[in-house]
Amino acid sequence: MEYKFGSTTFSQLIWLKSGSLFKNPARLELEMTNTGSLGVEVCREDGTVVGKAQVTNVHGWQTFNFVSGGMFGPGIPNGDYKIKLTNLSGGNRILRSGTLSYDQRQ
Repeated sequence: MEYKFGSTTFSQLIWLKSGSLFKNPARLELEMTNTGSLGVEVCREDGTVVGKAQVTNVHGWQTFNFVSGGMFGPGIPNGDYKIKLTNLSGGNRILRSGTLSYDQRQ
């Protein structure tokens, strides 16, 4: 399954789909229109971080792979998680669009 989102601008952080839970998130692809640093955190329902990654001084398309072999080391265990995006630079992070793929692992 996929959750697609459109253009958004934020100065500190944003939760995908207002903090909704996604079953077994597999990959997040997003397009940053301005250069900057961005953090991605995968969190349990209570906010406990189970994995995080970041990119520094980039723009354009970025891919975050939550399964084994990606930026998250051994991968995120199966479960329901919410996804937080954090601005790690000054100013605003401007995203043109993005897609979260989820519910793809057994």
